[in-house]
Amino acid sequence: MYFARFELGNTSVGVAALTVGRATPTLLPPPWVDRLLAARDCAFAVRLVANGPAPATTLLVSSEHDDELEALCRELLGTVPPAEGATAAGDVATFDRLVSPPPCQLWLNHGGYQANGRPLATDFRLFPQIEPLARRTGGLVYQCCFAAHRPEREFERVARKFLAALRVESPFPPAVTELQSTLASRLLQGGFLSDELMGFESAAGLAIAASAIEESFQGTMGHFGFVGSPVESGDFQELFVTGLHSTRFAPDSHFITRAASIMSADETRQFLQLRTSGDGGKATVSDGVAGVPSIFLSYSSSDFTQAWATCQFLERHGLYCWIAPRNILPGEPYPEAIMRGLNDARALVVLVSGASNLSPHVHREIERALHNHAVIIPMRVQDVIPTGTMEYLLSTCQWLDAFAAFEQSLDELRGRLRGLLGL
Repeated sequence: MYFARFELGNTSVGVAALTVGRATPTLLPPPWVDRLLAARDCAFAVRLVANGPAPATTLLVSSEHDDELEALCRELLGTVPPAEGATAAGDVATFDRLVSPPPCQLWLNHGGYQANGRPLATDFRLFPQIEPLARRTGGLVYQCCFAAHRPEREFERVARKFLAALRVESPFPPAVTELQSTLASRLLQGGFLSDELMGFESAAGLAIAASAIEESFQGTMGHFGFVGSPVESGDFQELFVTGLHSTRFAPDSHFITRAASIMSADETRQFLQLRTSGDGGKATVSDGVAGVPSIFLSYSSSDFTQAWATCQFLERHGLYCWIAPRNILPGEPYPEAIMRGLNDARALVVLVSGASNLSPHVHREIERALHNHAVIIPMRVQDVIPTGTMEYLLSTCQWLDAFAAFEQSLDELRGRLRGLLGL
């Protein structure tokens, strides 16, 4: 088993690369997920090469201690042996082949905003863009780097001071201030910092991706007033090759930047167990095919993991979904695509969270579904009570609470949809 070594200031980090067999239908095998989430002293990254019907996945694991790194890797390989497709890079050439990034790269910079001398952050994720961008660009490499986040009292003190100043001075629209509060609350829970990157083989592919990502951003977070998506193009080889989170290279990042990148432990688990085998690929036939029920999924970008898991579950059981950005046609304006999906939908499932409670685009989707007399099911993925516009729009709807037992709630959602739609 080969470990690459990288010098980071006064520390040295070892990195191992493990391949995941194409027979594995999820991003990572379930036994790996359990072990990685428990290995709080080891960072890890998941790389997905999406250039065909069966995406290839590589796991990068890193630690400052070789003995811990080797023990973890051997334990992972013991649960999914080579016979099932799991192997570790055994030499530098194999390691380089697995981790070398494409020449054209994008990074989602959660600290990409400064306004009136203050840092701001927004909720936006690249993962939902993988499937449509892979089709439009001919293939891409996606990587998400994870590092454990532990709540610290100092974060809470600084966050409260920052938010109090925003409310007193009111330099931004109320929705932007409330969004910062929603993001800052993540600092108070355990979880994982996450960094998303994409790589493309050509500048043309990069340009297509940047344009599509910007359009998606404007159709969602743009309603808050943010000028553009926090996506940067450049050379991010250090992140790609080491699999380390960007805070290892910029440890003094602002707390709101860290907060925007945090995923809870449950969200991280759900993300790592998303399916990649393409069994939901036939879902696209739901557009324009008579007799096939279409379920419109309305969600905030921060809830992308639960939205995709919901989509995959329903489609495995014959309830086909319309979900952005997957069902947006190449070149189709984002607002027109949303209207098409809503007009064709027989039901709308809205994922209710602190972020979607504030989201103007989610509010507009609910309003349109109400206008179309579609079945509406609010599914709470966080223990929050809707307020303001969301409270008004959903006041007559029957709730489904999914924040305590998400997987079990999906089965209840399926049953409720079948009953309401007469299937």
